[in-house]
Amino acid sequence: MDDKIGSAPYDDSDSGGMDEWSPVAQFKVKTIIAKACARWAAAGSDPAYTSAFFKALSGERGHLLWDTREAEAYRRLEAVRSERA
Repeated sequence: MDDKIGSAPYDDSDSGGMDEWSPVAQFKVKTIIAKACARWAAAGSDPAYTSAFFKALSGERGHLLWDTREAEAYRRLEAVRSERA
């Protein structure tokens, strides 16, 4: 296939061990993963999150510099990240 993820070719036949699962189950799992990735990408690409992230890097009290938008953007990304646990 021509589609690539990173540097490895994307091959839909690599089901990651889901070969024994029904096609419906495989589709549902792949859909859940794709939606989670989309939520993470949307939250992480928010300019308010980027600003909060760099303020947090400025020191152990950097989070005290966040405005309301930055704090909410950071919480939103953390909520998406906690879904993976």
